[in-house]
Amino acid sequence: MSVKMYNYRINKDDLWQFVLGCREFYMQNHPLHVALREKARDEGFSSKVFTSIKKHSDALTMDMQLFNEGETYLVRILESGWFFLNKLSEIEEATGVSIEQVFYDNRADVPPEDEKNAAVADWCDEMINTRQYLTVELVSIGQLEMMMLDVVLNRTAVQKSTE
Repeated sequence: MSVKMYNYRINKDDLWQFVLGCREFYMQNHPLHVALREKARDEGFSSKVFTSIKKHSDALTMDMQLFNEGETYLVRILESGWFFLNKLSEIEEATGVSIEQVFYDNRADVPPEDEKNAAVADWCDEMINTRQYLTVELVSIGQLEMMMLDVVLNRTAVQKSTE
């Protein structure tokens, strides 16, 4: 059976700094925010976007699971796509939190440095199966709607100031 794990480790003392920093980073850099800023000039985009957010909310939101390792938390990012992994160094810089990658994927040859994570992957699967984790919402549908509203209001303010 194949096992894959793409998790991260942070110190417990850094948890809330990490959570708040991730939320802020996502609100500024979320692909939806970038698209909204580009489309903000289009007439009628507001209602289309609100409808689209509702329709595709599972693909746009982000949660994380926390697994208690004692002095650290193992963090599993739950999102559609690879935004967190692709932006990891930027997120680490934005949050000011040291983030250790804890990867294991035996669907192909496992790099020697990841072999030590096989036991962690098994433990993590057991924690998931027995529901021994905490889920933290990082990007909710409400936050995405607020992001969109902010773009709409800023667009309206810019339009009025240029009239």
